[in-house]
Amino acid sequence: MKYVFLFFGLVIGVFWSQFYSKLDTQFASKLESEFGRLVNSAFSYQEQLRQTAEASAKKPTVRKAVEAQAPANVADAPKVVDATTPKKQVIMYATSWCGYCRKAREYFKSSGVSYIEYDIEKDETAKRMHELLGGGGVPLIVYNGKKMSGFSQKKFVAFYR
Repeated sequence: MKYVFLFFGLVIGVFWSQFYSKLDTQFASKLESEFGRLVNSAFSYQEQLRQTAEASAKKPTVRKAVEAQAPANVADAPKVVDATTPKKQVIMYATSWCGYCRKAREYFKSSGVSYIEYDIEKDETAKRMHELLGGGGVPLIVYNGKKMSGFSQKKFVAFYR
């Protein structure tokens, strides 16, 4: 009788090992294909960001068009204000729920600081710019080619000068 149990145990063991190995290979192949899809998606997103950055770098600006039409002699140039020259502008990448963003908004309004705010949760382009600037958190404040993470009044006053 013990040989019968041993035989059935052996048959059942072989059956289960075959079943699990087949299940394991199916799971592994599905996992590999899903991982490959995710990696390809990440690379294509990175490629899109690179192409967008290259396209914006190649895009001619209004300033370049004006300079191309400018007279060779500076003395011959008319004395007009160049409307294409950007004013020094404070740009803040923020969210609606952030307490430091709220403090920055209040300070800017009370001090008369002109600023543009982009909500990185509502605007996908703003989110990409925030990431490209290396923003790990909010607010990310950009002014005159410099960036400041977070907000404190004392730190901003030194930054703004």
